[in-house]
Amino acid sequence: MEKSLNIAIAGATGAVGQEIIKILSEQGFPSQNILPLASEDAQGSTVPFGDDELDVLTLYDCDFSKIDLAFFCLPANVAQTFAQKAMDQGTTVIDLSEAFRLKDDIPLCVPEINNECLRFHNGLISSPSSLATALALTLEPIDSRANIAHVTVSALLSASDKGLKGINELEKQVADLLNMRETTTNIFPEQLAFNIIPYTTSFLDNDLTKIEHDLPLELAKIFDEYEFPLTVTCINVPIFYGHCLLVNITTEKKLSAKEVRTLLVQEKNLKILDNPKEGVCPMPIDAMGQNEIFIGRIRDDSSYENSLNLVIVFDNMRKGSALNAVQIANELIDQNLIKKH
Repeated sequence: MEKSLNIAIAGATGAVGQEIIKILSEQGFPSQNILPLASEDAQGSTVPFGDDELDVLTLYDCDFSKIDLAFFCLPANVAQTFAQKAMDQGTTVIDLSEAFRLKDDIPLCVPEINNECLRFHNGLISSPSSLATALALTLEPIDSRANIAHVTVSALLSASDKGLKGINELEKQVADLLNMRETTTNIFPEQLAFNIIPYTTSFLDNDLTKIEHDLPLELAKIFDEYEFPLTVTCINVPIFYGHCLLVNITTEKKLSAKEVRTLLVQEKNLKILDNPKEGVCPMPIDAMGQNEIFIGRIRDDSSYENSLNLVIVFDNMRKGSALNAVQIANELIDQNLIKKH
């Protein structure tokens, strides 16, 4: 495909939207025009693109008949409103919200694992949650070697899980409390500063939060079948960027911590930081701005047969979200699956 795609980023002023624009600039993505879109409140603002500044236009006024590919970094309800409009006008949409992830007829893609699903898209592709992306890339080689029987995950989610609004709320809470001012809470269910919240959203009838309910279903869809049961607890922690997953894995075949370390170090998207005696362990600060998923504290679990523990850390804005969406776009181009206007 010639380098003449017209691209829109809907939600361009948000944290993930800005990260997508940054990655497109870094990669020299094949595009003729890049159109940042946002709500009317952002009209007249600009976003950086390399050494240039791009004017932000309103999503509501966009003529999608002139757009070949659109990244939707929008709340689920807004994505549902505009995705069909864009598709009807011939635009291929990559959506990063939860709106379409579990729809049977919409591909949910992690390109390193299931890029073949893109061949069957009808104009809309869904990008998984950052948790599903990181877990899928870590678990896939282990499952291929030893057949995973069960996974338990404790997910420590940074403020950026709620986007720029979450980051700004944590920053303000910290400043208020350090200056002996009363703080307010709007984005998070409880005060996050100097606190840990053992849930992330409202609860469903089964006492799970929505992300805890959806994550196993996302992984089952990515792996094309429900290969292993997974239970997850999501916790908000008072850091700004980067998610940390504490993972216990039980396999059908014996796989030692040493073997897992050797296996994972061969994966180009994973980086092993695992020498605790020398203070080498993965931390969110290591992952900021990085394309890899960082893994460490790999150790055998003597409490249960064929079990091991590990820690996963990643930049949820970048590898977990924005980069995966751009990788989907690259796959669509490579497979000639974008209809050009």
